[in-house]
Amino acid sequence: MICFATWPWEIFINAIGFCTCILIFIYLVMIQIKEKNNLHEANNDLKNRSFHDQILSQLSKQQSEMLLQPVSDAENNESRNLEQLLGQLEALKNTGPLMGNKPDKSSYPEMNDQESIDNKLQETDLYDNLYKEIVKAAGDGLDVDTISKKFKVPRGEIKLILKLKGHESYKKDK
Repeated sequence: MICFATWPWEIFINAIGFCTCILIFIYLVMIQIKEKNNLHEANNDLKNRSFHDQILSQLSKQQSEMLLQPVSDAENNESRNLEQLLGQLEALKNTGPLMGNKPDKSSYPEMNDQESIDNKLQETDLYDNLYKEIVKAAGDGLDVDTISKKFKVPRGEIKLILKLKGHESYKKDK
């Protein structure tokens, strides 16, 4: 059997290597513990940040609602006004000169003499004829722009006439 003699310096080098390994192991364990603590602190920060974010989002929502409230109120008022006007227009649709009804003196209280009444009736007849021609042109397949140019009547008025008469080309032109 052969025995190897170990020199004291070899034992010393092995001891230094062993101690170095232990120090590296301790260092790695400390880093891992530190990372766990940092992760735990980060989770707490995230929870706190999440709470702060929720408060911030609620505050910004309230502020935006407060800022947009006047706009919403104005929109609601305009919507009510529009509904009232549409109701008035619907009421006039069946009784006004647009539908071919002849106005009488009670329709125009500002008219006192027969001559002004006759003038208004002639004017109404002219408009009735124009409106009938517009509806006829739409029935012939002309579009709103062409009718507007042909009769020199604004496009919006053409659309209104066709809408009031319930003509299909109004629906197509939207």
